[in-house]
Amino acid sequence: MNELLHVGLTLFVASALALWNGWGLARLLLPAALQPWRALLAPLLGYALTILVGY
Repeated sequence: MNELLHVGLTLFVASALALWNGWGLARLLLPAALQPWRALLAPLLGYALTILVGY
């Protein structure tokens, strides 16, 4: 049970970090045509930013 909690917490924190990082990128850099999908693209942009900066 403890391992499952640890994995779940790790996934939650990683998703929150991606959403936090991606929201600013989506808000600032997406063209007007993609603005309606800003909420869906924010985590993807956040993961991409984290990978680029982290590695």
